[in-house]
Amino acid sequence: MSTLIVYIVVLCVERYGSQLTCNELSEFDSMKDDYEINWHMKRLRSIMSPSEEELRMRSVTVKNRRRAYLDRLVCGGHYFSEDAMREREPYLHHEYVGKFQDQSSRGMARPGERWSETLMRRCEEAALVAKIRGEQQRMGVPERDWVGNERVQEEEEEEEEEEEEEEVDEERRGGSNGQPVEVLRLKLSIMFFFFFFFFFFFFFVFFSVLTSMNNILENLVFNWAHWLVLCD
Repeated sequence: MSTLIVYIVVLCVERYGSQLTCNELSEFDSMKDDYEINWHMKRLRSIMSPSEEELRMRSVTVKNRRRAYLDRLVCGGHYFSEDAMREREPYLHHEYVGKFQDQSSRGMARPGERWSETLMRRCEEAALVAKIRGEQQRMGVPERDWVGNERVQEEEEEEEEEEEEEEVDEERRGGSNGQPVEVLRLKLSIMFFFFFFFFFFFFFVFFSVLTSMNNILENLVFNWAHWLVLCD
């Protein structure tokens, strides 16, 4: 009979002990000599009013469980694979990893893959690209930097490079005359040289003529004055 009573008490404390208060739980202290009842009593009291040591041990237990689950995911799971991370956060994956990868290879068939699987993967890829574009629009990213516009950006860069090369070629040819820039510079230098040469030459001739005329006028004035003196 006593064994049956102990079994009933153990079963009651195990199933409904979490619903009891501390005062109600103290009613079972008379039977704490039994190992099972004592164990359940200690467990329930540690949950209701834990000590500092029990709180520390509980935190350590939780951390250990999380670490064990993390190790399990890293070693044998699919959670930390690139595809899984891209499915969870497509925009973050694109910002830190995806935009440095070749986007065209994601839509290509993989070795040993059936055509139906390739089509399903392309549909999933289109959905992920739409999510990334929606997030880029929300973040205010310029349209030329949106995912999927890499080809347009490459074409624009190629056009700019071609225009720059044409400008450089035109500068080397000297524009529409088809003459090198060095030849044009040489011609300009020669023209400036002759211009300054003739300028100084004519200035010297003009100054010489002006000086000669001044001397002639002085002689005329002197002779005229001398003649007037003789006449008087």
